[in-house]
Amino acid sequence: MKKFLLVSLFSLNILYSQDLYSLFGYRFTTMGNDNLTSTLSPYVQQEWSDQYLLDVKVGNENEITGWTLGLGYRWFDVFNNPNLYINSIYKVNQEHININLVDDYDGGWKSIYHNTNVLGLGMGYMTEQGISVEFGVDYNIGSEPSGNYWYYMDDFGGSNYVSFNIKVGYTIGSRSGNAWTSPFGVHYSVPSNKKFMNSDIFGQHNPSTQEILVEFPGAWTIVAGAVVLIAAAAQADDVGSVETHEWDQFYNQYGILTWRCRSTATGQFATNSTCAGKTKSDSTWPKK
Repeated sequence: MKKFLLVSLFSLNILYSQDLYSLFGYRFTTMGNDNLTSTLSPYVQQEWSDQYLLDVKVGNENEITGWTLGLGYRWFDVFNNPNLYINSIYKVNQEHININLVDDYDGGWKSIYHNTNVLGLGMGYMTEQGISVEFGVDYNIGSEPSGNYWYYMDDFGGSNYVSFNIKVGYTIGSRSGNAWTSPFGVHYSVPSNKKFMNSDIFGQHNPSTQEILVEFPGAWTIVAGAVVLIAAAAQADDVGSVETHEWDQFYNQYGILTWRCRSTATGQFATNSTCAGKTKSDSTWPKK
């Protein structure tokens, strides 16, 4: 087994060391906040009549609205030009929006998240000094929402789509032949035709996104990803994969007793339909 791992790691270094790299960065999205509340209000779940939006904020000019994590590979010597390369990458973009929700029990400011999987292909030019310019095309695939998104809001995500980007950067150690020690770099990217949170509804607010990205050796991400997967599998074995829900009775902000469905694993609220068929017993969370 040990010999197999050593051979695998050596093969990884030989086969992919031309420029196997990782990216991590922050996304900054600005848009007109006017009327955002009216844009999102129709998507608030109407199961409870006293739940509605007070305010919505996406972020100011210097506020982080998301992050990007990716793994890519650059092929050099395109058209026999040693500085010309083709770049392929897989990225995960996470973006969030802040909502001020009026609710009878769990209101206040919330951050709602959405993940987008991105498959990208680009062509660029890198000088001997490591300065690069790249033009790329991304295929964006919306995924399931995260956090409490599903509880507070109906899904306002859109379909898969294509976007474009221009990226400039500076890289040290490109084409060094070692996937463990290089490359390192920093990049600035400006996507276009990008849908904030993979949704069409924000288009009327003219969203504009910029990215600051840090590049580091790709083998690090592969090893870290393997460790995370092993740890997640071990945790799943300990905790179990079945999540249960029970009813909780409490006084709302008007002093009226009300029932809500909650997860016994996390305590997070769910739609009342999730507890359909269960006896309304307040033994799990007896405190009012």
